[in-house]
Amino acid sequence: MTKTLADRYQIGGLILDTGLRTVERDGKRATLPKLSYRMLLCLLRRAPKVVSIDELMDAVWQGVVVNQETVVQRIRLLREAIGDDGRNPTIIEAVRGHGYRLRPDVVPLLAGSRSSKRLTWLVAGMAVVVVIAISALLALSKGKPSDLPLSVAVLPFVNLSPDPLQEYLAEGLTVELSSLLTRMPELKVVARTSSFSFKNSDARIGEIASTLNVTHVLEGSVRKNGNDVRVTAQLISADEFNIWSRTYDRPFDNLLELQAEIATSIARSIAPTLASRSPRTLETDSEAYAYYLRGRYLDNLKGAENWEKAVQAYKRALEIDPSYAPAWAGLSLTYYYQTTNGILVPDSGVGLTREAAERALELDGSQADALATLSLIKSTYDWDWPGALDAIRQALALESGNSNVLNRAGSLAFSMGRLDDAVEFYRQAIALDPLNMSPQNAVAIAYLSSGRFAEGRAALRALRELNPEYPWAHINLARICLLEGRFDEALEELALSHPREWHDSVVVMAAHSLEQTARAESLARAFHNRYGDDFPLLSAEIHAWRGQDELAFARLYQALHKRDSGLIYIRSNPFLEPLAQDERWAELLDRIGLLDPPDWTVPVPEAAN
Repeated sequence: MTKTLADRYQIGGLILDTGLRTVERDGKRATLPKLSYRMLLCLLRRAPKVVSIDELMDAVWQGVVVNQETVVQRIRLLREAIGDDGRNPTIIEAVRGHGYRLRPDVVPLLAGSRSSKRLTWLVAGMAVVVVIAISALLALSKGKPSDLPLSVAVLPFVNLSPDPLQEYLAEGLTVELSSLLTRMPELKVVARTSSFSFKNSDARIGEIASTLNVTHVLEGSVRKNGNDVRVTAQLISADEFNIWSRTYDRPFDNLLELQAEIATSIARSIAPTLASRSPRTLETDSEAYAYYLRGRYLDNLKGAENWEKAVQAYKRALEIDPSYAPAWAGLSLTYYYQTTNGILVPDSGVGLTREAAERALELDGSQADALATLSLIKSTYDWDWPGALDAIRQALALESGNSNVLNRAGSLAFSMGRLDDAVEFYRQAIALDPLNMSPQNAVAIAYLSSGRFAEGRAALRALRELNPEYPWAHINLARICLLEGRFDEALEELALSHPREWHDSVVVMAAHSLEQTARAESLARAFHNRYGDDFPLLSAEIHAWRGQDELAFARLYQALHKRDSGLIYIRSNPFLEPLAQDERWAELLDRIGLLDPPDWTVPVPEAAN
């Protein structure tokens, strides 16, 4: 088969539209589930050759381990979807012992193409069209009741490139498009963690919209073949109505005019008032942008090896374009991950994180994620609370719908004892990222710390339903049980929990409260010997719980000496409350700037309505 970037292909009596992900036969059109679509596309790319079972596994499930029976079942479902009789197939033929192939000839139905100049403008142009399309729909339906704010989830774009290593481009464009849409204050955009949970999913659009609590879903695909790039996007309403779709063909390094073309033609005809509020994107060299996207992709894969590769990708982007602020912001966040995960020593890692964030902001003061990272550094390591407040306030002013920024604001509010504010920030982050367990755990801890135990239990039980194996749900439920005096229940909650040091600290405190004196003493001694130096704050909690104030303060000063990142949360830690009447407590808070913190000047943004 000739390699081309066609929109549509004729396969015998079947027409496949790769832009809309639909098949048409005998005048009837149907949308294929993602896995079935990938399977048909894989067969089409290799036609008329036979595609082996192993090749289908790699192309369709992309790293997810499946067996041969799964492939057979998917072939059966695909045949049903395209009207191909499995007993007498005319489209998909099974070649015994080898795999499957398409029987009819594949004929590309070519579409014309237009040119433009830079890759980064592609995403921004698409963002303009999506926002305008949604806004136009909203205007048309004005006056109709709706329980949800104007909202969209950007699903992971499918990589249709012949080279699977181009996955970074598909994911990068997805993330960048979401980021651009987030800057539209009228629009609620679901964060990456939640939208990417549907990668490789066969769930229907309506089901996805319901799960993510949005009114619209955007899906698409990216295909790079040599220097040609095709991006197809489709906007679908929660009731599965196809609102808008578009395919863009551009040379990889010649995509500059696309944003102006889309913004002018679409905005004037549908919603001209939005043209002045189009999301702004920074221009850069196409090769630098490609390295930047690769860095973001590797960042999100996490782990020491991927973070090191991300650093190298960002550095390569900055060698090509030293003035590209998003690459500096990405590099800053990667350095932060490496520091908090013990890959970089704190002094070096904090310095690198700060330098990269400040450089990003020197080049472009609108980098909200860089401001959020800088706020984290100023609070966690510098104990510069006015500086941290100023940075997070700026970040929220820029992107109040950015879940990462809201999480950082919640963390800062928690540190400074503003527990009600922390709860509200976390709740807004959860609304934008409902399948991300981190903010759900954080809001439960805020409830725990403020004595709102019933709400904390409800949040943690919901989290446990989302993921029964998530260890922090069990650990924090056990800690609530301790504070409520339900010590046996605390031990029961630990059955499935992990991080051993947190598990063991609850066991020690429960044993003490159950008056198992000898056992508690033995367990405490073992805990302090094993974990005390690495987790001095947990040791301090145990000593405070057992009424050993001198030993508790010794551990707190040990944490102070090593500038333990958890020290900033002690003001809101109920397990350390027994120490609050000691004059050393005030001295300790004063040392980290939290005895009399500056006035809270970060209002909680109004939730979308």
